[in-house]
Amino acid sequence: MTDILYPTKTRRFMSETAGVRRYHRDPVRATAAARGGVLWVAVSKGWSCNPDRVASFIAIVNRQGRVS
Repeated sequence: MTDILYPTKTRRFMSETAGVRRYHRDPVRATAAARGGVLWVAVSKGWSCNPDRVASFIAIVNRQGRVS
């Protein structure tokens, strides 16, 4: 498995399926890629897969109208 990279503007989401990690900036693509796996969201200088944090982060992104 590869090293986990720090979150950035282009790495706001990380999907992990079958041991393969992919980084995303678009929440829709990240959610689709994480089907059957785990969706991680950027938290400070790390990542969280806590369901409450994931839901909160996606709600904030949607509220801001940003799908960058």
